[in-house]
Amino acid sequence: MKIAIVGTGYVADFYFATLGNHPQIEVAGVFDRDAERLARFASFHRVPTYRSLDELFADTSVKVVVNLTNPRNHYEVSRAALLSGKHVYTEKPLSTSWEQAIELTKLAKSRGLQLSSAPCTVLGECAQTLWKAVREKLAGEIRLVYAELDDGMIHREGLRGWVSASGNPWPYKDEFEVGCTLEHAGYYVSWLCAMFGPAESVTAFASAQIPEKSPHQKLDPPDTPDVSVGCIRFRSGVVARITCSIVGAHDHSMRLFGETGTLSVRAAWDFSAPVFLKTWNKLSFRAEKYPKVSRLLGFKEKPIAPVREASFAYKTKGSNPIDFGRGIAELIDAIHEGRQSRLSTDYSLHLNEIVLTLQHPEIMGTPRRMTTTFDAIEPMPWAGGAKSSPTRTSVDVARPDVDGRRVHVTEKRADAIGFGVIGTGAMARAIVGAIGTVDGVQLRAVGGRDASKAASLAHESGAASCSIDELIRRDDVDVIYVATPNHLHHEHVVRSLEAGKHVVCEKPFMTCASEVRDVMGVAERVDRFCMEAMWMRFTPAMRRLRELVRSGAIGEVRMLSAQMGYPYKLDPGHRLLDAKQGGGVVLDLGVYLLSLAFDVMGRPLHVGGALRRAGDRADGIDTTMTAILDYGQGRSAQLFATFEGATSNDATIVGPGGTIRVEEPIYRPPGLRVSYATPIVPGAGGGSGGRFSRLKLLAKNRYVPAMKLALGRARIETPTPGSGYQFQLAEAVECIRGGRKESPIMPLTETLAIHEAMDSLRAIVD
Repeated sequence: MKIAIVGTGYVADFYFATLGNHPQIEVAGVFDRDAERLARFASFHRVPTYRSLDELFADTSVKVVVNLTNPRNHYEVSRAALLSGKHVYTEKPLSTSWEQAIELTKLAKSRGLQLSSAPCTVLGECAQTLWKAVREKLAGEIRLVYAELDDGMIHREGLRGWVSASGNPWPYKDEFEVGCTLEHAGYYVSWLCAMFGPAESVTAFASAQIPEKSPHQKLDPPDTPDVSVGCIRFRSGVVARITCSIVGAHDHSMRLFGETGTLSVRAAWDFSAPVFLKTWNKLSFRAEKYPKVSRLLGFKEKPIAPVREASFAYKTKGSNPIDFGRGIAELIDAIHEGRQSRLSTDYSLHLNEIVLTLQHPEIMGTPRRMTTTFDAIEPMPWAGGAKSSPTRTSVDVARPDVDGRRVHVTEKRADAIGFGVIGTGAMARAIVGAIGTVDGVQLRAVGGRDASKAASLAHESGAASCSIDELIRRDDVDVIYVATPNHLHHEHVVRSLEAGKHVVCEKPFMTCASEVRDVMGVAERVDRFCMEAMWMRFTPAMRRLRELVRSGAIGEVRMLSAQMGYPYKLDPGHRLLDAKQGGGVVLDLGVYLLSLAFDVMGRPLHVGGALRRAGDRADGIDTTMTAILDYGQGRSAQLFATFEGATSNDATIVGPGGTIRVEEPIYRPPGLRVSYATPIVPGAGGGSGGRFSRLKLLAKNRYVPAMKLALGRARIETPTPGSGYQFQLAEAVECIRGGRKESPIMPLTETLAIHEAMDSLRAIVD
């Protein structure tokens, strides 16, 4: 469904970085009243623009308007969009005025349109895991909640240097004038309302404790509250105390106190944040008074299993692990399915009433008896909620079994997904073996150019043998894995998609970016799942590496270095030395290193480097690659791959707080080595104070033993059971069962960006 975005300021970059997670979203264009900002944003993201709001609203192909303007402009833009017949998804809040918020909801309902408001974090894996724990009463019946949304004295930080990826500064003046409560309280209020239903009453206090927060610009008004405290009584009987400030020390924790224990989270802005459970008994009640005794006795909180891994693209400058596009996707799905969005009009209005009361109790009245309500919200389908569409089914893929090779897929329907494999080489043989270790799928057929090899491989696996044409036409094959030589990928993927099959294609996905674009167009047209099989991304090691980096264990990644080299002895006619067969070190080994860099650091601003070619000829095949990925502000990735010698085949990731070393071999490392830096002030004699100042942050990561962190280092074991190929297959199964057309771990947009980088490198002529 086509959307149009109004507002291309700081937060718009965060949204754009996540829209690719949702193939149902198509951006028709963007508009901003600031022409310079609009041009900069459109150039950076390569997106069409509108010349005016009138032109945008007149575009009949646009069904949803996404309102990312300043909160004080939300009402005006949303109202105009609704009047033009568009559904609206708006940044929080619906409006800064209660009367205007009511008017917007009435207008939407009168015209049969949906009006949804951010935040969408309630749809994230962390919130859904917490909600599931509440429903299952892991801590007993919840009676009391303490929620904190304190961000510290941010006015003392370098606010003027906060700039988004497209070059837009953080609008600190607007943030201070609108108020931290209107901007942030909705994050946890939305969770509480989803879990415990409508609020009955709100009692609030708010104050401006630091009026002069902007020495460079005068605030209007100067006394917007920078701290608020509220007590919310829900109709279900739960009571919550919530604080929100830009004065108190940073704290984004929430604790839910039940009759038999406590549930807690530590981050509101991280879809992958763990949920912790601490259960109570008579002894632990007493031990709570004595923390040291409590720890010795083992009365500590433990992480509970997430409903699923939070894997999605989000990386851009200054971003948190939030899938901002998920709220828009939920609205689009609701429109398609003829239901109300989970972030419904009534739900959004109810949140607006609560948050306005928290920030402006003198206007809204305190205690305030709530005047709005909403219908109960269903959890997400993958978190145990009702299916959003009768045509979709979901699976629960257990990540990965530590006690065996199998990846278990709990079926929601009786029939298994049928796989077919095109190819008969070593990779095809490995994939055939991996399919046999994934529950819920069945290898139906093997097809290849060599009939005898296809028959041999099929016989070994108990599958049918056939030609490639016959395999593509088989009714019992739902998914085709393409494992043919690189130069045949495009043909076989396109033919499979055109035949209505879902496709997983061996890396490198294609031989150039133009082929990727072509496949993306076909996949979108035929509405089928398609994914590059960059198997390294799906292994336990890479999943843990992503969580470690996202947790901030070493701070923002500043540098990544990786190398991979093998002293191949190849005949001149070998496919790896044949450009016509998609050979060369960039496509064979470099793709691993580029994928790692993109996974950890995101898309670079510039790609450069040098190549050594066979025979030292300008038109020779590339046999050694040195790549430099420039991310700006001194951040870079340095990659080296070669056919001409042995290297250490590992990677090092460096941040201001430490280093993570990915052990050899990089594509299935047995472990990750974490060490962190002790800040040394010249002339101060060193010391270990910096080490222990980092301990609290680092110890939050459940994969790093706290005692080893105290010593400044730790090794995290990351064994890969079996061949390792089963994890990418399980990801494809989960996505297909869940109705996704792309994998959030390896979206086609990122595959395209990596191929564009490879094109740039292969075009280098020394």
